[in-house]
Amino acid sequence: MENSMYSAFDRVYRYQNSDQVKKSPGEKLNEDRETLIQRMRSDGYTDEEIRVVTYISPEDLQMAAKTVVDVAIKKGVTKTESPSFYHVAGQPGCGKSAAIKAIESSLEGIPFASEMDVYRTKHPRITQIKEIIARKYPDDIEKQGKEFVAFTSFFADVLELTVISYMISQGYSVIKETTGKNSKGICGMIDALKRQYPNMSASIACMAVAQEVSIDGTISRGETMNRLTRIFVDDLKKAGVETKPVGRGNVPRSFSEDTCRKIPESMSKIADSGLIDGEFLIVRRGKEDSIVARISGFECKQSKEYIMETLKDRITGEKAKEEEKAHFDKKNANNKLATDSLDKGIIEPTIELYLYPTQTWLKETDGALAFYSKESGLVGLEQVARWVVEHKMIPQLLGTAQLDTGLSDSSKFDEEKNKSNEALSEAGKKLGDVVISVANIKNQEEISTANTR
Repeated sequence: MENSMYSAFDRVYRYQNSDQVKKSPGEKLNEDRETLIQRMRSDGYTDEEIRVVTYISPEDLQMAAKTVVDVAIKKGVTKTESPSFYHVAGQPGCGKSAAIKAIESSLEGIPFASEMDVYRTKHPRITQIKEIIARKYPDDIEKQGKEFVAFTSFFADVLELTVISYMISQGYSVIKETTGKNSKGICGMIDALKRQYPNMSASIACMAVAQEVSIDGTISRGETMNRLTRIFVDDLKKAGVETKPVGRGNVPRSFSEDTCRKIPESMSKIADSGLIDGEFLIVRRGKEDSIVARISGFECKQSKEYIMETLKDRITGEKAKEEEKAHFDKKNANNKLATDSLDKGIIEPTIELYLYPTQTWLKETDGALAFYSKESGLVGLEQVARWVVEHKMIPQLLGTAQLDTGLSDSSKFDEEKNKSNEALSEAGKKLGDVVISVANIKNQEEISTANTR
């Protein structure tokens, strides 16, 4: 079928160019696959295990892509005569989700937002992959998380190209996210799509977020996801849920720093490429007034130095220092609020500390969202995540005196973070002894009612 999802992918995948500033999607994917194979081989994985992870058939792609597309259409994405392709770039943990929401609100109609976390879970052999990882690292949750991300990333990239190619071919606008440090890969993908779909306009939105803020966000999310895995793995097994939940390995500081260093120059090269005919956005973290600069495609080449210097300033310069202080001041204030509330037997502020990473964990742990949706009687990711944190996670943490903020060891603000950590942990111990414990929760409904007053 000419408009099948796989044929749309294949046309873009096979695109080639000889331009030194571009790398074709197929070339990049082949390099990524070979790198993964060599890494697995050096780590002692068998040929059959390598095949389980890296072999992808057209039927696999067609089936997985159809699932993703069907869900998107049910959610109400809308077609347009001139589809837009927005590439959202930024460090891990920089708040790309907030940027995507800001872009969605500025576009005509409802675009398709491409999510790597979703694509990972669609790997046709995901259960086998988790079994392979569990056999090799049976007691190391963090290592399991790192391997899960590494082993599913190649398939997720291939599936993403499949879905994006198809959605644009059908007239939908698309928002894709990456780190943005590889200008050749971004330029190659934009060029490949535009050659197949000439009426598509291409735009860039780059996050301008302080390096330490993004590192802190990544580590906090990873630690919480690992904690969730430890708490719930037995719970799911006892319930007969066919899953092997994994945690999330933290992104190494060296990787985050390298990404932060490369983004400004990479974005300058993209602006200078002439491929941006929509607009170039510089987006700071935050849900309100998050767009710092909006540059038309026509002005990109003239603005490339401004783009690079602005990103440098906001990632590692004076603006970054201001944002770091504001971020950790706010985080400490939220932790103090949680501490004070716990002393009074109120847990709502603590729920907010864990809500976002819990949503990510539910999406990535196959079977978990459906199981806890049924147990809670709720629908919707955020509603189920809130229930899981309140009724499952917090009682566990308080009962074992393990409550903390998941703050990172990101080398700055250590004294303030340690004080906040200690205070919140102490409040958790008090509440665990007096109000809530794993062994003796008699009236959860009363506590929930108190939280809403």
